[in-house]
Amino acid sequence: LKGVFARGLNWLNTNCEAIKCSLAPTVSRLHAQVNEDFIIAGSFVPAVFARLMGGNLPYNDIDVYHGERGEGELVRLRHDKKPDPNIGTELNIIKARNLNGNTLMDTADINAVAMNVEFAFANDGRISYTWNTSPEFWEFMLTVFFYHEH
Repeated sequence: LKGVFARGLNWLNTNCEAIKCSLAPTVSRLHAQVNEDFIIAGSFVPAVFARLMGGNLPYNDIDVYHGERGEGELVRLRHDKKPDPNIGTELNIIKARNLNGNTLMDTADINAVAMNVEFAFANDGRISYTWNTSPEFWEFMLTVFFYHEH
């Protein structure tokens, strides 16, 4: 198991740029819509991971949280659902208060493979990514690597 874990971490390190490149068109379109920092939660990002690993993890929408950062209980202020033909799926755009990636994962992400990615946009165009993952996400990754080898 230790060897599988090491190979899983190596895969993540090796493919980090490929993951960012796979996310970039969607992130750019989402940023144009919400016009501020945001978090993608739900099954979309794990689906990107699975695709890069040669698998298929379906998703039916993209959950986008934006608004006031903070600690404490997440407060949803507005929830807009709309199809986006440019992205090719439905968007759940949730404006919230007390937005925090770890709290969001603990309180709002009902997916079995819980993870989210926080995106922060600098004035010079750079994007920073913060990955928040659950133990279940790592279990998912280890399982995928184990079955790829056997």
